[in-house]
Amino acid sequence: PQLNEKIVKIDHTIEQKHLYKNILIKNYEVLSNAENALSKQSSKSKKGEGIRVSLINILMTLRLVCNHPDLFHSRYRDYQEQIVDFESEIVLSSNKLKVLDKMIPKLLKEGHKILMFTQFVLMLDIIEEFLIYRGLEYERLDGTTRNVDRQKIIDNFNNGKSRIFMLSTRAGGLGINLTSSDTVIFVDSDFNPYQDMQAFSRAYRIGQKNNVMVYRLVSRLTVEEKIVENAQKKLMMGEMI
Repeated sequence: PQLNEKIVKIDHTIEQKHLYKNILIKNYEVLSNAENALSKQSSKSKKGEGIRVSLINILMTLRLVCNHPDLFHSRYRDYQEQIVDFESEIVLSSNKLKVLDKMIPKLLKEGHKILMFTQFVLMLDIIEEFLIYRGLEYERLDGTTRNVDRQKIIDNFNNGKSRIFMLSTRAGGLGINLTSSDTVIFVDSDFNPYQDMQAFSRAYRIGQKNNVMVYRLVSRLTVEEKIVENAQKKLMMGEMI
């Protein structure tokens, strides 16, 4: 069957634009008080104090903001216990969650099974809470998953008990067979395009009976566009050599 890839370019939300711009110009004062300005309190920061902002690796920080503002603050919320307005605070503050919120129900309605890949375990946590909030069945595999549970999770997905499978891009090794899925969503892209190829090859391999569609979510006019562009150049050089 065929493999098609579509790059979905999306704009930042107001909160993401604010953080992205101030990280680029290294405006520590604004960034340290960003949570207070947004009336949010980090679990790691004491009340009344601005958080310490580390911009040692600006490129990685920009990638975190492109996914979700919560990743920049390294905030871990206990979503179930905290009374938060999940829709506005979590879903609408991230451009990628807003797109997933529209895509996933439509894909499930059309009978597709979905693989979702991201580099960041914190982003997996947020997507997991989002799926619970929407009442959708899913499986999850990342570096913290025990080997004992791994095969059970894969079997549950392949047997059709759940139709969404979330993975961190490099988790699980090469031997996973997920040919029951025919739709792959990359929430963010790897610097190394061959890692992404290995990721979607778990679905696009011998045994796959349907055409496979790969959607790559990319924040418009950001570092993510450059990463995808460079990845395509690397693949082209590989083909030429």
